[in-house]
Amino acid sequence: MRKRIAFVMALVSLLVGTAAWPGALPPASVAEAAGGTIRVALFIDIGELYRDTRPAYTLSSPSGLTVYGAAGGSRVAYLSAGSGQAVKVAVDTPVLRWSTGPFASLDEARAMQSRIRAAVQNGALAAGAAPRVAALPENGSVRYYVWTGNDTTPEAHQKTGVVLEQLVPERSFEPVDVLLKRVFPNGSPRYVLIDWPGGAVALWTAANEVVRLVPKPSGGVPVTAVAEKRGRTYRGEMEVRVVDGKLALINELPLEQYLYGVVGVEIGGSSPPEALKAQAVIARTYALRARSANKPKYKVAHLSDSTFDQAYQGYKAENDAVRRAVDATSGMVLTYNGQLAETLYYSNAGGMTADGSEVWGNPVPYLKPVASPDTLPHDSAPVWYRVAAPGGIVGYVHSGYVKTLQERHPLGLSYGVTTTSLNVRIGPSAQLPVRTVLPGGTRVVLLETVKENNPYRWIAGPFTGEALAEMINNGTSLPVVGRVEHLEVAKRGPSGRVIELRANGLPIAVKYPDQYRSLFRETTSSGSTVPLRSTKFDVEEMGRFAVLAAGGKTAEFPDRSVSLAAVSASGGVSQPNGASDVFFALGASGRLRVVAKDAVFRFHGAGYGHGLGLSQYGAISMAKNGKSYNDILQHYYPGTTIEKR
Repeated sequence: MRKRIAFVMALVSLLVGTAAWPGALPPASVAEAAGGTIRVALFIDIGELYRDTRPAYTLSSPSGLTVYGAAGGSRVAYLSAGSGQAVKVAVDTPVLRWSTGPFASLDEARAMQSRIRAAVQNGALAAGAAPRVAALPENGSVRYYVWTGNDTTPEAHQKTGVVLEQLVPERSFEPVDVLLKRVFPNGSPRYVLIDWPGGAVALWTAANEVVRLVPKPSGGVPVTAVAEKRGRTYRGEMEVRVVDGKLALINELPLEQYLYGVVGVEIGGSSPPEALKAQAVIARTYALRARSANKPKYKVAHLSDSTFDQAYQGYKAENDAVRRAVDATSGMVLTYNGQLAETLYYSNAGGMTADGSEVWGNPVPYLKPVASPDTLPHDSAPVWYRVAAPGGIVGYVHSGYVKTLQERHPLGLSYGVTTTSLNVRIGPSAQLPVRTVLPGGTRVVLLETVKENNPYRWIAGPFTGEALAEMINNGTSLPVVGRVEHLEVAKRGPSGRVIELRANGLPIAVKYPDQYRSLFRETTSSGSTVPLRSTKFDVEEMGRFAVLAAGGKTAEFPDRSVSLAAVSASGGVSQPNGASDVFFALGASGRLRVVAKDAVFRFHGAGYGHGLGLSQYGAISMAKNGKSYNDILQHYYPGTTIEKR
């Protein structure tokens, strides 16, 4: 059974007219005309590669919308929505209805609708059988019918037909499906259903038809607002269609205008002009590569609006600086040996960009490790303390809420006191879970001073051995038996990124090295999980340490055959740090270390993203130091050429 699309909106007038229709997805020659357009999937489901849809989309425009339908190479203006009037789009399941008509005018059809509606109100027809005016495009004009019924079985449908013939004996009725086959013998049915009492209009179309919503010209920039995108507004046209049984929403607009909505989101609209220009060139190159692909990645769209491709947030993401940067580099792209380069980019390289072999497992000539000035977010990050709190609790607190004391701990550590009720978190970030809450005035020991997690430096964890084993077993084909007791970096690539990780002595099998980022996921304070920020990390095994025992013997932990105890000065024996899962060990060098009583791990990382190509923080830093966008691009993509196309 074919699915249909239903549009519900405020009462509007019907428009008549036809225009040429470019088809579902224009070929490159069409897309390149008049500066070229790009098709961006705001919502689409293409299977495992990308799934983001909604059951309905609500669109409006300050200047009003014109709704077009298209099939068989023609484009028909169905109806018009006024300023701010919402058009709601949803996938509908077909039902059985009866049709009578055509009527000479919309007014005549409305009169018949009112007559049948009275029968619904007095109970002669089921409440769900409310009549609607149907407008069908026929030979370049619109003809009107009245459709009644909401039946799902042939028996109920037949009963409704009998009642209608009794109510309106002077009119003939036929099943809607019969009408549509007669009006559209060789094509997809197209029609508009109008429900006047509720002030609603519903547009129904076959699944293989394209529907376009176009903002009307205005004194400013014509835009369309999408409620399901938090009310964001977009230039260009909106297209609604069913793709693989799910409702898709596509935004088609000129390529350069698309870049207006990308550049500021990706690198920040207040970035230095030369950094904005560099971002514009690589974003344009990325989009053109996607547009020129033989098989569109998203079937009926070139790109998504997410970071799976390039973050795109439409008109409200624009500003004058971004538009100037895009305009100043109009048509400029990055090439290698005459072909569009793969202009990958990301947030922060952690001081050194990646080699292709560290991400995909194979080298790329113009994606080589280069030094990257990435410290900006680290330099400005707030300071956190790792503290030991009463009850053996160890965690992180924001330094702004702790007053340091003059008194020193016997090990030379500082004391502090909380100035207000304070969350103790598992890591140095307000986005991480709370371990406990300390009342104001609580005395703590300051174990370590660190910067808040940021794109340049970060700490992830702690993770238990059981949790790591579950992540590995869910994400790889070679499971870990039992829990992870030992996790080590076995190999690093040219930039220091991890290319092989071993658990309990065996390699963790991933398809490509960058997959280690998504394999391990950290739980945030909201309960969601996020992947590691990069593969440029070290592993801290908190439960692995050595203890020098009596007689010069050494005990290696974790070791389930050996128990660990703390001996006090008076000779008392107890669990280290009581019931806490961690305790403190003072090494031979005098360094105090927080160690775990069991297999527990943390990742100490640098950078944010895959590391290939341009580091956005690095580009900003270079621009602040007087480098041009040309300098920036040549630095991050050595051997490439900047040219205008």
